[in-house]
Amino acid sequence: MEPIDEALLTFKNLKDEIDNYDNTIISETDTRVKVIDRILKDVLGWPYHEFTTEEQAGTGFIDYKLTHNGRSRAVLEAKRDGREFDLKNRSVGRAYKLNGAVFNSPNVKEGIRQAIGYCAYKNAELACVTNGKEWIVFRGSRLGDGLDTLEGMGFVFPSLDLIVEKFALFYDLLSYEGVGEFRYRALFQEAEGRVIRIKTFCKYLKDPKNRRVLPSNSLSLDLEKVMTSFFRRLSGDKDPDFLAKCFVETRESQIADDKLARISEDLIGRIRNIDTESAQHLTNLIERTQTTQRNDFVLLIGTKGAGKSTFLERFFKYTMSPKLAKECVLNRINLADSDGDENKIINWLDRNLLKVMEQNLFGDDGATFEQLQGVFFDEYRRRSRGSLRDLYESDKKEFKIDFGRYVEKSREEQPHEYIKRLVVDIVRNRSKLPCLIFDNADHFTIEFQERVFQYARSIYEKELCLVLMPITDRTSWQISSEGALRSFENESLFLPTPPAQKILEKRIDFLEQKLSEERNQNSNKYFIGRGINLKLDDLTAFSATLQKIFLKTGQVSNWIENFANQDIRQCLEIAKHLVTSPHLELHQLIKAYVTNTTIDIPPSKIKNALIRGKFDIFPVKEHTFIRNIYSLDDSIDTSPLLALRILQLLEDVYRNDSKNPFITTDQIVDYFNAMMINSSETIKIMSRMLEHGLCLSYDPTITNIANIRKVELSPSGRQHLLWGCYDPVYSIAMMEVTPIKNQETFESLGNKSDYPSLRGERLIKFINYLLEEDRKYIKIPSHEAFKSQSKLNLSKLRRIAIKNKN
Repeated sequence: MEPIDEALLTFKNLKDEIDNYDNTIISETDTRVKVIDRILKDVLGWPYHEFTTEEQAGTGFIDYKLTHNGRSRAVLEAKRDGREFDLKNRSVGRAYKLNGAVFNSPNVKEGIRQAIGYCAYKNAELACVTNGKEWIVFRGSRLGDGLDTLEGMGFVFPSLDLIVEKFALFYDLLSYEGVGEFRYRALFQEAEGRVIRIKTFCKYLKDPKNRRVLPSNSLSLDLEKVMTSFFRRLSGDKDPDFLAKCFVETRESQIADDKLARISEDLIGRIRNIDTESAQHLTNLIERTQTTQRNDFVLLIGTKGAGKSTFLERFFKYTMSPKLAKECVLNRINLADSDGDENKIINWLDRNLLKVMEQNLFGDDGATFEQLQGVFFDEYRRRSRGSLRDLYESDKKEFKIDFGRYVEKSREEQPHEYIKRLVVDIVRNRSKLPCLIFDNADHFTIEFQERVFQYARSIYEKELCLVLMPITDRTSWQISSEGALRSFENESLFLPTPPAQKILEKRIDFLEQKLSEERNQNSNKYFIGRGINLKLDDLTAFSATLQKIFLKTGQVSNWIENFANQDIRQCLEIAKHLVTSPHLELHQLIKAYVTNTTIDIPPSKIKNALIRGKFDIFPVKEHTFIRNIYSLDDSIDTSPLLALRILQLLEDVYRNDSKNPFITTDQIVDYFNAMMINSSETIKIMSRMLEHGLCLSYDPTITNIANIRKVELSPSGRQHLLWGCYDPVYSIAMMEVTPIKNQETFESLGNKSDYPSLRGERLIKFINYLLEEDRKYIKIPSHEAFKSQSKLNLSKLRRIAIKNKN
């Protein structure tokens, strides 16, 4: 059932109740408690935290101030039931002039003037006067449109019975949902006889639903296998050379390597001391460990997609010395395999960590009785000397059976304690270092991560061990200052994201190396082993072509890095997306290399490959890293340049102070309110921008726009701003899939053939359309703070289009 239908049903039931106790409604307090409060809360959906009563405004006190997301939206003035408004003979839902004959009753005049005054104090736009039965809804503030407030109109609802007849109007005017979306503005605009834009025409030059996949030749399909094989994440790859040689080392990663090696050596040194020195020294060491927390809990901090998992895999396999590696028992848990439920994660960790540790310690066959006896030796000895001594001395076989049952029960019913026993066994009996990696916890919520931290700490405090947890740099501050890590020490290692060009260069170099090795051995086994059946000459040509695309200027790599928001995984995915696009015509480039013919790759071809991918037009729904900045959400009736304007504001904030590039969402809403954009439209567009990675939240764990306080421009947002304002290839592609709401413009654009010689002319018409639509919604104040908005007029894009036209 829709919210409005539920509200109507609730209202009808409430009306029947009010009819039953109508004779008890005498004072204004009765009216408010028994009627108005219930209608506001139960029918119109206003939460208690969004309305206040008796708040001071000047010398008076407001009966009700209604807010939305903490901002004043409406004022309601209540009168007692006996104060009639004389509206019985008026048409329900009809609007009358506030200073006209209908609202001539002294009670109504008093209420209207009070509400207008309170709206002025609280900067609320909507007002309502009611005695519980008769309701008048009007604009108590006109937000600076220059018209007298009393020249406006007021909607009339003469009784609760008649409200049922026009409930949809009543709901749109006064509900929490309706006020939040400013539905009342259009209703008053229509009532006052002002023109309302009706979206009767809306068509695409090329309907996104009709996009089609372009055909690929057999060579392109084979090359896609090469991209899949060589341009993917390193972590988990079975080829040791690939992992070791394609990881991009940075100064910080080398420091992290050294620190991690030193930490491991130090801990292993302590384990040797435990194994060889006196009991008294062991006691002192344990006491010191407990008081100073000498175990090591390491946070590996890096941006999303910085290669944290790869760094750890590479460190333990190739960077750590073989001698040191033999002293470690590595236990890695991939939390990405969990369902992310913070309430179930402890049980999930117990099951999976136990499985991993048993595999590492005892192999596929599991632990022998003698091994379990060693793990639980203190318990074995306690039972043999104490409660089960008689059984031990009379029937050792039965004693062992009983002990086996105890161990198995402990494993099933207390897996966490069992795991701790295994950690102790690694240190005390095997003289090795337990290394516990809790990987990919940062894929989930802060609450989830804190549960994992607390779980890891419960093991960390039991025995000497090394605990490692990769987390993103954008979440580390919150977890460290507010969460589970605040109360105990940890070591932090920083891992920055390397430039996309370096990432791609490493892969191409590795491909070149393998080609050279295969040529020297006159073999193709390596590539065939990866499912690649191409000839070495074709692969050589392909490698040379990749160098031309990605490494010649660095421009393409920069585009990829920005659109990926500096995420390594996304960079590699975009590179694959680009190279396998039919728009790039890679087979022609390879053919040219083989025949020793020179062919340049124009930037426009690369851009089209990035934008259109495998489709004939921009795939609106399928694309994961490029968005149509002129139409982020077709359902929002606003300026097609609003998203660009928000990006420009974020860019201004960054240029003003690059060290603190954040701006509050309230500031953004206020900024665009001054440009005559409703806050609801600004919020909706910002929500899409966050969803698509065009801007980033100050706290990345909060993704709901209603709860986000600060945002900053993302690299992807900056690239969209540049292409949206200056790039004709991008703009032409988006022109085809942007809904055109002007029939004349649509016909003018649609009648032009899609020849390259006419693209400049079409683009000029499209730019003019965007600017005309923008002017219908946007009014830019003449103020220094809005200077960049005045300059956002697509003038450079127009000049490029004119040049192309001529």
